[in-house]
Amino acid sequence: DGPPLSARAARAGEALVLLVDAAGSFHQPYPFWDAATAAPPARLQAQLALLPSLARQGIVSAAKDISMGGLVGTALMFAEACGLGITIDLMAIERPAQVEELPWLSCFPSFGFLLAVPGEHLPLLQETIAEFSNLICCPIGCFDTESTGVWLRRDDQRAQFWDTRTPLTGFGAVADPWSL
Repeated sequence: DGPPLSARAARAGEALVLLVDAAGSFHQPYPFWDAATAAPPARLQAQLALLPSLARQGIVSAAKDISMGGLVGTALMFAEACGLGITIDLMAIERPAQVEELPWLSCFPSFGFLLAVPGEHLPLLQETIAEFSNLICCPIGCFDTESTGVWLRRDDQRAQFWDTRTPLTGFGAVADPWSL
């Protein structure tokens, strides 16, 4: 329906955007954010069609689904795949009111993605997502060539979460992600 959104296609200077369905709850005792079990099927189908539409419109250049590594672990896999550094602003991460920060950063959401979005496309992304009141869509960081790995920032403090010079998955960047 739209061009593939490879994690390898992110570019330096693009915004790292969190897109996640907030209409859910934790599936206790596990770190799973379940926003699908009780959701209306029509809403789930519309959300699944969203990413191909964003790709087709050229709003999003790359994406990575948030996996068992949670938001921060998935950012590491994203950084490794595209060969760029990522700095995440912890204060920019939106989450449901009842959810604490650490569980949110480490959970596996049933619908959750990290997106690479050119800065000039952020307003169009927000406009496109606006019809989905249950979705959190917020810029949380950026891709860069100056750092390696994933950095977490809160106010004026900054700490490295992982240096991608020590591979995690081994699925590193390629010169042309579409030549594979």
